[in-house]
Amino acid sequence: MPHNGNAFTDYHLFIYRLMMTAGVRFLNIDAYYHEPLQAYHDVDDLIIDRRDNQTGNSSNNSSYVSKSDNKIQIYAKTFGASKYESTLLVVAVSHIANGVPIELFNICEQTLTQLPKASINTINQLSNVSVFYTSLFLDKHQSADESDRAKLRSASYVYNLYNRIGYKRCALCGCEIPELIQGAHIWGVSQISQEASMDDEAKFKHAVDGNNGLWLCQNHHKLFDSNILMLDSNGKLRIKDGLVAKDIAFIRDTTFTTSLDDSILTKEFKWYISKRNENVDIQHSHELVI
Repeated sequence: MPHNGNAFTDYHLFIYRLMMTAGVRFLNIDAYYHEPLQAYHDVDDLIIDRRDNQTGNSSNNSSYVSKSDNKIQIYAKTFGASKYESTLLVVAVSHIANGVPIELFNICEQTLTQLPKASINTINQLSNVSVFYTSLFLDKHQSADESDRAKLRSASYVYNLYNRIGYKRCALCGCEIPELIQGAHIWGVSQISQEASMDDEAKFKHAVDGNNGLWLCQNHHKLFDSNILMLDSNGKLRIKDGLVAKDIAFIRDTTFTTSLDDSILTKEFKWYISKRNENVDIQHSHELVI
């Protein structure tokens, strides 16, 4: 360990704990750092620490870990120093996944690049990891069947939401259970795909734009997709007219925010609301009061 300078920032400590989790044994760290430092016990522990670390320093936002259903997802960059963090992260997670399958989405820039050969060889030895390479601007000529392309589109979109909003938390109720939180498009992909004035590249850009979405729990996502809940141009939450009293009461009881935070309401986000509302009967709705 170095004995001068600050080698124990929150980010350094995160990396040291990852290394311990991956099986690295430190010989003399206690000579320089006198607080307890241990490997991660489980993926939830790692996710919480990674989230807190990124909240404090946006420059550390190169990789994200999440869970959904019966899988663990890692969204990570493959260029610069990030490629080594990505490799370390997946090895560490594989040690504490308890047999749960891991999907590693390597996020590249304009061109698809590979991890270093040594990294690929290491990851290939991990039986519970599947590796996907996706660009933030997916090449429309890329050889992939439609199911793969849909998975890669989704990965780019989720990564961009993480980068813009941060870790998963429902914007309407505050739920933070990662398995229940989904990326909800404002201007839906089905609407985007029917936009005759755009080519495929422009459509893809809108489909994966981090400004075109929110984190919502499954319940609020379904209410939003069904246009039972709507957003006006100022980010105010509206509810469809004509619902029975017990359904209105349920929505009120499970919704704790009726106006989106200003940090979400970018100019681009408001534009996506306007595109969505071209096909939404917002006139027959009223502001939700809780």
